Amino acid sequence: MESLLSLIIIIAFIITFSYLGPFSDSNSRNLQQASISQTQNDIPINQITPPAPKPKQPVVLIDTRITSGPEEGEIIEETNKVVFEFEAQIYSGQIKGKMLFETKIEGFNEDWKKTSSKKRIVTLPSGPKEYTFLVRGKINDFVDPTPAKITFKINLSPYFKKVRIATIKTETFSSPSLITLSTNLKKEEEINIS
Repeated sequence: MESLLSLIIIIAFIITFSYLGPFSDSNSRNLQQASISQTQNDIPINQITPPAPKPKQPVVLIDTRITSGPEEGEIIEETNKVVFEFEAQIYSGQIKGKMLFETKIEGFNEDWKKTSSKKRIVTLPSGPKEYTFLVRGKINDFVDPTPAKITFKINLSPYFKKVRIATIKTETFSSPSLITLSTNLKKEEEINIS
């Protein structure tokens, strides 16, 4: 009888163990939650769905060129007024908008000046000095990363156009030659002609 009772207890224990598992119901849930979170963290990287790609910015190439103005290294001696003409070509069919330009002259103004014109006229200070003119095309938020540039020199006297010959009298029997000068100076300016 004892063996029959022992057999019934063992069978009841096996049925209960196979139905409920080794732990109680609350312990079973904790184990399942722990194994789920552990499984989520242990997913191999190649099986994780990547985020949606961000829209790509179009590739935009802008080529800016100076079409008219002083030559590279030119020395300008007759004027301090310089005219530059330029253009830009865009290599992308996807961009719509108006081509603008930004210019600056190193040695004169260091900030970029925006313009929609393809021409810039600059009156530089007289006196010998070297300048570099830079221009870059710009459309929407895209700017030519390699501006076109020309370096040139103004070798103009600071008194250019401030003194001129008003009259010339040639020598005669009764008077020597005479050259009359007129000036275009400000009150505080002086010129020593020797």
